[in-house]
Amino acid sequence: MWARQSTRYEEEQDSVISRSVNVTYAERGLSGDIRWLGWAAWAVFLMLFVWQGREVLTARSLRADEPQFVNCAVNLLERGVFSGDTPRDGEIHPTAYREPAYPFFLALAMHLFHWGAVTTPSGYLLLKIAQYALVLVAALAGGEVGRMLGGTSFQVWLIRVGIAFSPALVSRADHFDSGNVAAALLPLIALASLRLLKLKSLRLAVLVGGLAATLALTRAAFLYLIPGLSLVLWLGLGFRAPEARRKSAVAALAFLGVALVPAAVWMSRNYLHFGHFVMSDRGGVVLTVRAEFDRDLDRDEFLAAVLSWTPSGPAQTAAARYFPEARVARMSWTSSDNYFVRAIQRWEFLRSEGQPPLEVDRSLKREAITRFLRTPGRHLLASIPVGWRGLFIEQDPEPLRWLNLAVAVNLLFAAALALLTLRALLRWDPRHFVVVTLALFPLLFHTLLTENLPRFNEPVLPLLWVALVMAPQAWSDLRST
Repeated sequence: MWARQSTRYEEEQDSVISRSVNVTYAERGLSGDIRWLGWAAWAVFLMLFVWQGREVLTARSLRADEPQFVNCAVNLLERGVFSGDTPRDGEIHPTAYREPAYPFFLALAMHLFHWGAVTTPSGYLLLKIAQYALVLVAALAGGEVGRMLGGTSFQVWLIRVGIAFSPALVSRADHFDSGNVAAALLPLIALASLRLLKLKSLRLAVLVGGLAATLALTRAAFLYLIPGLSLVLWLGLGFRAPEARRKSAVAALAFLGVALVPAAVWMSRNYLHFGHFVMSDRGGVVLTVRAEFDRDLDRDEFLAAVLSWTPSGPAQTAAARYFPEARVARMSWTSSDNYFVRAIQRWEFLRSEGQPPLEVDRSLKREAITRFLRTPGRHLLASIPVGWRGLFIEQDPEPLRWLNLAVAVNLLFAAALALLTLRALLRWDPRHFVVVTLALFPLLFHTLLTENLPRFNEPVLPLLWVALVMAPQAWSDLRST
């Protein structure tokens, strides 16, 4: 009897062991399949990204503001002088019209890849390939930001795909514009900041500061982001706990110092050359453009602006139907009575009188701010259509342009960002505060102080894709609060 029981026990054990071995092999097989599936996904993703670049990037001559950036890069490479003057065309003089980081990026690409001074359309294409790679950097960083906010692998992939194949970001890569660098820096700063909040490392604080400094040297508006981000990092690093208070303060101050010093150095350079401690000499004309729009505003102009700046057929039709043609035309740069045209004409007139460029800039800046303060109600009212205009950042994919999906997508971006902001406030989550701060700052800055062209906000797109993909999770968290 004992022998039969022993035999039965041994048979059961053999059966259990056999099943566990089979399960182990099955799990290994499944793990291997998932691994291969992941590699296949990466291969398809990268092949499609390369194919997209071949379709979008062009070898063409420079237009609009592009010569200024390329001239600065070529002059840096050939003469070590930051100047927007045309190379090889007489004497080169230092200028302060553009921030330095983006031209430095172009000059660095020319130097590292041994292209020399790029001055031909075929050479411009090589530079565009280099800056197209920044879209991939933004996609990878954005995906990791989503992961650190608690996203699943599927959500991480959605973020990567949304950014890498964003029509607006990809189209911008075919233009020489500082937004290409800024769009990569914002998600990188978000990722490094989230790592800082998790690991509380002084080295990471320095890294975030360096990235923020580069962003400010890419677009001067982001200089005003730095104090706000330092406050968010200080709060997020645990200023309330006595044992963490000193470390959080040191990390925040390290970030602040590293972020501000390069900007101070560049502003000192401008002071030595031109007598003005500024990042660039465009701030005055930018504010004047906005002040001119504020002056135009009345009830009819308000509605005409909202309809004119809504990129959909029905809105354009309504604007043409309910408002005089001249009134609608004033919303476009093609009109001689347009607020932008008037501001540029005034700027050019003052410069033509022989005043130093930075002196003209300071004068226009002071005048515009005085106008804002004199009629604050009108200025805030004007911010409504201007803010609406800046929401329509993403574009329709070329094959689907007839569907006009971009309007809905951009409105979803706005709703998702509002949802993440609400979650950050109600749940007091420093991680979400970082992402929201980085995304909201440029949107609010341009709404209040510029004409807020949609392309001004393109650097925010990677974080908007993060917000959109993570919105369902934020909604679920809020419902459980």
